Order: sequence, then structure tokens, then C-alpha cells
Amino acid sequence: MKKSKSDVPNQNHHYYLDGMSEAEIAKQRLAGGSLALDRKAAGLNQYELAQMLDVHQTLISRWELGYAVPTDDQRNRMYEVFDSRKGKI
Repeated sequence: MKKSKSDVPNQNHHYYLDGMSEAEIAKQRLAGGSLALDRKAAGLNQYELAQMLDVHQTLISRWELGYAVPTDDQRNRMYEVFDSRKGKI
């Protein structure tokens, strides 16, 4: 029987959030929602943004869900991409 995605445990599910307080995790999840809104406002899907940042699409998803945190360099590059697209939308 083939296992579904939900049947396979993801041991690294909260890896980037280890050591964060509940308040910090909640703040990160809110920031992830903002990232999704910014990405959509820029007219990009997760795959397109991932290509521009040279990361995998699943990492974009993890950022948006609040399960991972982008590095400062990744965050800065993201907003450079968003700013450059404002006039094109």
C-alpha cells in the first residue's frame, strides 16, 4: 500500500523553530502569512519566487507556513524582488 504524504513523518518539521518561545513561533507564522501576501501581490507563485532566490519551492512554502525562517540574505533578496516587480503588476 502506497503511503500518503501525511503518513510519512517529517522529522525536521519544526527544525528551524527549535528553541523559540510560543510567542516567537506565533510571530514567525504571522510573518509567513505576510510573505505569502507580498509574493502574491508581486504576481509570483511559490515556484517562481524560489527560482529567483535559488531555493526549492518547498522552502518558500515552509517560510509561508512559519515552519522555517529565511536568512537575512534571503529575506533581503526577496524584498528586492518584490520591490522590482511593483511597477510591473
